[in-house]
Amino acid sequence: MHNLHRKSLTGIDALVSRSILKPLRPSRRLERPAATKLRWPWLSAAPGLGLAMFLVCTLDRRHPSAGLVLLVVMVATVGMLHGALDALLLTRQWPGLRSRAAVALSYLLAVVATALLLQPRPGLALVLLLALSIWHFGEGFELNQALPTWQSWAFRLLRGGAPVLLPALVARPALQSIVARLVGPEMVASVAATWTVAAVAWLLLACILTAHTVYSWPSAPRALRVAAIETSALTALYLLLSPMMAFALFFGLYHSLGHTARVSSLTPGHGSWRSWVADPALALTLLLTLLLGVGLVLWMGMHRLELTATELTLRTVVLALTAVSVPHVLFISYWARRPVRPPSA
Repeated sequence: MHNLHRKSLTGIDALVSRSILKPLRPSRRLERPAATKLRWPWLSAAPGLGLAMFLVCTLDRRHPSAGLVLLVVMVATVGMLHGALDALLLTRQWPGLRSRAAVALSYLLAVVATALLLQPRPGLALVLLLALSIWHFGEGFELNQALPTWQSWAFRLLRGGAPVLLPALVARPALQSIVARLVGPEMVASVAATWTVAAVAWLLLACILTAHTVYSWPSAPRALRVAAIETSALTALYLLLSPMMAFALFFGLYHSLGHTARVSSLTPGHGSWRSWVADPALALTLLLTLLLGVGLVLWMGMHRLELTATELTLRTVVLALTAVSVPHVLFISYWARRPVRPPSA
């Protein structure tokens, strides 16, 4: 009986210990503090970006041709892809087979005709490429559609002129060396002077518009604030790097990838790389672009045997960019003002 009473007390003690005392004991497991939300989340990437910029600056200073190599790589990869995505937009905008074929043929003929016309005129090809780039890089899509006319034009010139005209202001000696390789010594003075005059006019506009935007920052249109931030970032990039390296980074990592992300978000059913690779229009466009590029390199090599390898590469890149930019810029400007049709069932 005594043992039974002892066992019952033991059972009661165990029950009390499990139900009452155990929750009151401090847990040995330390609770993790709640994650603190950063006010500026992008600051978490600052150390990585700083290290990457340091490595790029070191590479750029030790190897002067690194910028040209990177530009060629960017054009051949993400640049070619961002241009070939026009095929996806063409199939959305013109669903009929005949209209698709007509537009695609016109697109291809514009590329070939531009290359044939500008191949013996490297100076004209460079000037046309600069003008097309300013217009294209300044495309704001939904950013500047709600702006008044004068602000919309100012936004386009400010945003598009920064990557194209800044080299004439912050790296004039390096720019003259590049221009000499592109157009030859007989046209260096005229092309460089045109570039410089346009850069000075852009700088005056940029100073006025940026000062006005910063002064009225909270109430300034979002488009102007974006343009001011982009211009400041590009100015720092061109001050730290050579013109070729800075433009290669802007063109490949910002412009081309940004356009690719925009097309991906606006074309249903093409949100993954697998769907892009499987798309016949995109695959055919990439193949034709690659064949045209190889043919252009071979043609330039046969007709410009007196050029050095660097000069041949530069002129080929400029001519190829100008040829594909003519229909690409016109189509993107048209597409930016018209909604893309939904995919057919």
